Amino acid sequence: CIITQLDSKFRVIHQVNATGTHIQTDTGVPFLHDVVKDDKVVPYLQEVLATRSIRVFETPVINHENQTVWYEHHANILSNDDGIVVQSHDITARKLSELEHEKIRRRYEVIFNNSFDGISINKWGASYDDGRIWSINKRMQELLGYTEDELREMSPRLVLAPEEREEAITRRKEIESRKGDASQFIRFRVMTKNGNFLTVENLNLVIKDDTNSIVEAMTILRDVTAQKQNEYDLFEARIAAELALRARDIFVTSMSDEMRKPLHKIQGYADLLLDDS
Repeated sequence: CIITQLDSKFRVIHQVNATGTHIQTDTGVPFLHDVVKDDKVVPYLQEVLATRSIRVFETPVINHENQTVWYEHHANILSNDDGIVVQSHDITARKLSELEHEKIRRRYEVIFNNSFDGISINKWGASYDDGRIWSINKRMQELLGYTEDELREMSPRLVLAPEEREEAITRRKEIESRKGDASQFIRFRVMTKNGNFLTVENLNLVIKDDTNSIVEAMTILRDVTAQKQNEYDLFEARIAAELALRARDIFVTSMSDEMRKPLHKIQGYADLLLDDS
């Protein structure tokens, strides 16, 4: 912690560290004028004088090794004076962590918003119907035909085909009994806003808190309606081919039995004619 006393023109009077030891610094110069990257320092200090209240702000500072160090400043008016005292705390580690989290968040948003699959983040309620959507990507809205606001207000069961709803409750209970230790990859039908039915493949992932309790669930849906129709068409074609082969075998077998005796007689007459000649 560094404590700096400023006059009413925001010039440095003196600086001390947390133990009260004086820090060698130029006096009479504007506060942070040669090391700070932020041009809002003066407006912040002006606000302290104008409101005579505490103002907290952050600034990146270039140290003597030309490295960026972040400080959090608590500026307050001096009693019975127009000067200001500023307590500055090094928050570089926290700031770097925040910047890293922000970078991860931006990457997540790119994936989330541009995914080919529908994705939603859902609150894990006390029961299946208590669950509500926190966030939903555009692809999920396109699949189901609802807006994000509509889906936020709906019970999850309303987007399932009627025959799937009880099974969904059973699957939730299974996830709770396993404490969400295994993801589920299943196929079922959903009902869109206009009443059409889609077959989807679904991956459910749970998100836990520090106590290992499930707090959220991530649902990833992929429309496989066309794929399922193709699978059904191939199945029907295979059955038809098997039936055709079976009919051919029966036909060949039955024809062989019917034609065996006539052919033997013809062969016998042919042998007689050959012998007479």
